[in-house]
Amino acid sequence: MAAMTMKKTLGDLVKREFSHDYCRETVTLVAQPGGYPMGAVLGKDSTTGKFAFSPATAAEPADGTEVACAVLLEHVSSEEEVAAALVMMRGPVILADTALEFDVGVNSDELKEKKKQELSACGLVVRQTV
Repeated sequence: MAAMTMKKTLGDLVKREFSHDYCRETVTLVAQPGGYPMGAVLGKDSTTGKFAFSPATAAEPADGTEVACAVLLEHVSSEEEVAAALVMMRGPVILADTALEFDVGVNSDELKEKKKQELSACGLVVRQTV
């Protein structure tokens, strides 16, 4: 018999939140092949105001997405631009480290720690969970 695996839930990601009215925002996501998973660490493009995976290094020229500032609260399967995605934007909030999903270029513990520190500057505190 095949083992069943549960999908990640919002409770797996968000451990404590001050107020969903204050901490959450609806944003527009840039098109992404394969969509975005719940827990995606996002940055905001300073020219368009749209959000995308926060890469490890800045694009040339830098567009602002290199600074992590939000976490996606739902799975977005569309590969086209999404105009209404729910994100955690400001804290105080505690998020589970195991539920975060990083850009493919954020592939080392040092780079992941840097992204967590950037989120912390927005009040999105990442804690180790069991």
